[in-house]
Amino acid sequence: MKNAFFILVVCLGFLACDSDSDSSKNNMPIVSIGETNTVDLFLEDVNFILRDSSQNPIVNFRELSEVMASEIILLDTINVANALEKARKSSHSVVVVDNHTIMKITSFKDSKMSGSWGTFMPRGEGFIKKSELKYKNDYINNVIGVPSNKRVTLYLFNDKSAIYQAGAESYSIPESSIDSAAVKEQININLDSLEVINSDTQLGLARFIKADYISWDSLITDSDHGFCFMMDKNKNLFTGTAYKIEYGKDFWFLNEGEQNDEIRLKIIPFVQGLKKGVAKIINPLYDFDSYLGLGESLEDLAYLKNENSILMNTFNETPVSKVKKIIVFKFEDFDIEYFDVSAMVHFVSDEYYSMDGTRLLDVELWELIGFEDLSSRIALDQYKNKYLRISLDSCYAKEEQFGHYETDYGRFYLETPPYNCSPRTTITNVEVLKNFHPLKKQ
Repeated sequence: MKNAFFILVVCLGFLACDSDSDSSKNNMPIVSIGETNTVDLFLEDVNFILRDSSQNPIVNFRELSEVMASEIILLDTINVANALEKARKSSHSVVVVDNHTIMKITSFKDSKMSGSWGTFMPRGEGFIKKSELKYKNDYINNVIGVPSNKRVTLYLFNDKSAIYQAGAESYSIPESSIDSAAVKEQININLDSLEVINSDTQLGLARFIKADYISWDSLITDSDHGFCFMMDKNKNLFTGTAYKIEYGKDFWFLNEGEQNDEIRLKIIPFVQGLKKGVAKIINPLYDFDSYLGLGESLEDLAYLKNENSILMNTFNETPVSKVKKIIVFKFEDFDIEYFDVSAMVHFVSDEYYSMDGTRLLDVELWELIGFEDLSSRIALDQYKNKYLRISLDSCYAKEEQFGHYETDYGRFYLETPPYNCSPRTTITNVEVLKNFHPLKKQ
């Protein structure tokens, strides 16, 4: 009997050890369904992480994300471009560097070329942990730094729960009950240019194009205002709603390997020549009827807000008066790093002054005008160690964009024409000052 009891105790001991062993192997956080946690809150608003009372909120986010993320990618210079393409298609994406940096990607449309990463890096917001969490809102490469032996992890989230949609813009989709005769007349103008004309295409277009919408082809751009103001055929600044049908086959970089046969209907509201209101990018062949058959109205389909069905962008463009500014700039040397479609300029020992000789400490010339203007207008051997009087003009105008996959993808799937328009600053004159004397430091 004693031997049997001893054997029983030993067996229970082994079971207990095995149980402990399994527990240690699976020491991952458990997230209950519906539980409010740091990941959900951060995806809704990055500032919620400040309420995390754990010893290191970034580590807490990282550990929870190991369970909650739909995909986890360790970033390097080889896979970063493809990884960011996946991030673009995700509901949310967050980059974490070791245990000290966290950035939620907020805009792929607003991106900048990174020489060290070798691709366009999107804008984001988040925190760097030093003695405390310090807020950052910048292009993510400026925050996560250059590629190194640091562990840079991209977490992708595809959950479409209500909490993720809390910050989404409300919008309404055009009613399907429209004047069919007027629509038929209106649509026939554009169907002439469609390579594939079928009932599905006509139905998809008819559902969204109202009788008072104006074809994009009937508008012209105002060359006197940077090609960003739209005018009607009488050369009056256009007020109304325009529609344009675009084809993936017309975007060269989207057709590598095989032809892109997708279509996008773009509906853009204008006031006095500028975009104002909610613009829509619609896939007219998307199977909306499969949802409508379930009793939902078009207005109910907010969760379909993605590049495969409907995207909404709210605009409030306003005229920007031309603003002239003059600064004095000096540098000892420069280095230009060239890429396939862009360049990056780095100035050595650069200094900025006002015309009265006062040193300016909060000016970065590349932030005002971009690297391309710097390389062509300023980064010249003849200007080294010279005081340059640089005249700048600020206005609302089109910025030149080089052909690139990111550019074509953004224009076709995510943006509405006219493209690349924004308040921008350009160099209008560069002059060498021979008698400029900076004020001495106090």
